This record gives sequence, C-alpha cells and structure tokens, in this order.
Amino acid sequence: METDIKNLLHRLSIIVSTIILISCTGEDDQNVTVDRSNVPNTITMKSNLVIGLEDQPAEHQFAQPIAVRTDVEGNIYVADRAS
Repeated sequence: METDIKNLLHRLSIIVSTIILISCTGEDDQNVTVDRSNVPNTITMKSNLVIGLEDQPAEHQFAQPIAVRTDVEGNIYVADRAS
C-alpha cells in the first residue's frame, strides 16, 4: 500500500510539473496596465531592534548566522556557524 501511495504521488508530481511547464511556455497575449500613481518614490526603513554595537570587536559579531528563533519570554537565539 505504501508503494501505491508513492507511485500516486510520483505521478501527481509529474502531472503538476507538466501543467506548470506548459503554462509557462505559451506566449503572453495579455497586456496588463499598472497604475503607479499611488506608489511612493522612496522607501523609508527603520530599525525596531538593534543587537550589539557597530564598533564591537570582530569576535563578538555575527559572522555566518543560519537561524533565528525566539521563545515565549521574548528571548532571541541566533545560530551562527562561525561561533
């Protein structure tokens, strides 16, 4: 039975992939007009949280962060390959 499910999933993935490929290969016959009058010319960014200091020693800085998690108390955990 597990083999039947695997075969079904494999066939389904082939069908879905084929449909996606066929839909992407056709010529685009539609022209879409986009109203850009309400789009701002600039984007403003601000920091909500800063960790550490700009001038801290290299050994206290992140080098290769790969994951960030938080817990229920709001603590932040960072996994860094270099540390």
